[in-house]
Amino acid sequence: MYYTFVRNSCAVFARFFFKEVEVNGRENIPTDAGYILALNHPNSFIDAVLCSASNPLGLHYLTRSDAFVPPWDTVLQTLHLIPVYRLRDGIKKLAKNDETFAKCYRLFAEDSGVLIFSETSTAKEYYLRPISKGTARLAINAQLNNSKPMYILPAGITYVEYDESGHKVFINYGKPIDISSYLEDYAEQAPRTLNKLKADVSKSINALLAVQSHDDSYERKSQIIRQYGDLCTFDELKQLLDDYERVDSKPIKSFPSIMHTLLSIPHWPVFALIKKVLSNFKDQQFILSVKFLVGIVTLPFYWLFIFLLLFFFAGLGIAASVTGLVVLSLLLRGQCK
Repeated sequence: MYYTFVRNSCAVFARFFFKEVEVNGRENIPTDAGYILALNHPNSFIDAVLCSASNPLGLHYLTRSDAFVPPWDTVLQTLHLIPVYRLRDGIKKLAKNDETFAKCYRLFAEDSGVLIFSETSTAKEYYLRPISKGTARLAINAQLNNSKPMYILPAGITYVEYDESGHKVFINYGKPIDISSYLEDYAEQAPRTLNKLKADVSKSINALLAVQSHDDSYERKSQIIRQYGDLCTFDELKQLLDDYERVDSKPIKSFPSIMHTLLSIPHWPVFALIKKVLSNFKDQQFILSVKFLVGIVTLPFYWLFIFLLLFFFAGLGIAASVTGLVVLSLLLRGQCK
């Protein structure tokens, strides 16, 4: 119940935080089989938050073990996070992965999805970086331990802006990859089959992203995404990128619109707090995630404070009306950037 509440809260808050979260291919998500959601990883833990919010059944998440520090380890487990131990965590701890994988196998048998960041690390790039064999290896072993169908669901997430709220995000789900079709070859040539499955997963994720490679056109395509991404659907954006040489190269706005600035005023205490919290983070990969986390925690209390203050001095009608307008201002703010 706690996970469902948090997941639904994130889905609601995403409507305030982003201009739009466009989800394509939701019909490809398996509902009667276990699957690994193989996702690129451009923007820290908010990638998982948005995929969870867009998934009708919710997810579990493989997460590096150093995040499971008491007393937060219990909270993380409640939120469906599963620790994965790496060599840097110590050789002795690697044995704990047997328990982690056994839990994944049980989840797959229950027709659940487990999210894996196939790139293994975070980087604010529009293209897919090399992925590890971990996704393919877990999928094969899961199918060997499960009589039911097992899939890898490729997915790609693209942010118009990686550090700023008020912009669009695109989430694309591809066609599931049937793992059973690889078992015969795996029995004969395991390493080669793992490499083939890894390559197939990489190709599938890559096709779901706005940009497919870091070539000579990458900087121009990145500029087009930032210029036009908020105005397009994903398919329209892809058409612009395919014809990038003919797209107008107009300058990117350096300052937000006047309306965006005015609509920011009612929430300046929250924005000031977010800025203060961010000043304590050295890792720039967490900027958008921290903004989201601080906002979703503080905004309900901020709105409640405004309501109670006005209720005490002006009554229920004015308190409800003004608080509603304050909430609406944040929703409209994201549409004016």
